[in-house]
Amino acid sequence: MDMLVVLRFTIVIGLSCLVGVPSLAQDTHSGRGLEVVELPTGSVLATAGVRVGDRLVRGSWHGDDAIEYEGAIETFADWAWWSTELAPRGGATLTVERDGREIPVEVPGTVWQAGLLPPLGDADREYADSARQARDRGAHDVASRLWRQLAEAVDQPDVAALAWLEHGQAVALGAEPERALAAFDRAAGHGSSARARLAIELARGWVLRRLGRPDAARRVSPSNYQTCL
Repeated sequence: MDMLVVLRFTIVIGLSCLVGVPSLAQDTHSGRGLEVVELPTGSVLATAGVRVGDRLVRGSWHGDDAIEYEGAIETFADWAWWSTELAPRGGATLTVERDGREIPVEVPGTVWQAGLLPPLGDADREYADSARQARDRGAHDVASRLWRQLAEAVDQPDVAALAWLEHGQAVALGAEPERALAAFDRAAGHGSSARARLAIELARGWVLRRLGRPDAARRVSPSNYQTCL
């Protein structure tokens, strides 16, 4: 699968407008986890039973039919870890929250594609939704501006890191990949965990390959990788 497509879904970028997503006023969830806002038709997660509007809250990863890792799914960095590092190596039971209930969903080990967002206030969600819709129209300059405004306005480090990451990817899609690298540096300044570094370096590597500099793509060190567990 093309790395751009993988990044679009694992680093919280999707491919369709937000049609049919419950408004915040109708939200019956607890506010934890990551909200599923987009699922490509026929995707593994959709086929397994995950729905738009669910919140992913935690997972149990099965390597060789044994539970080898259990943990919460709370930030974009957590999802990057699960979807790019664990999913290709084995299936998992993902717990989603739907209508106030927790529901286990068995998902096979393969590429998991989904557009996800963390809990956001009304104004911040409006920025995020507008940025995503601008991206779907191909208006990457508008999307990059909106993500930057969100990154500069929020006070949650993980959301700021996500917004800078999205800003950088929108800039790169707008044919300014060199500027995207600076945005990823800003993202790294807010997302200091090993999992956040993993997500940021995946995006950085994608941009460097677009620039024809694959040898310059940074790799997450083994120590950082182990810290993700």
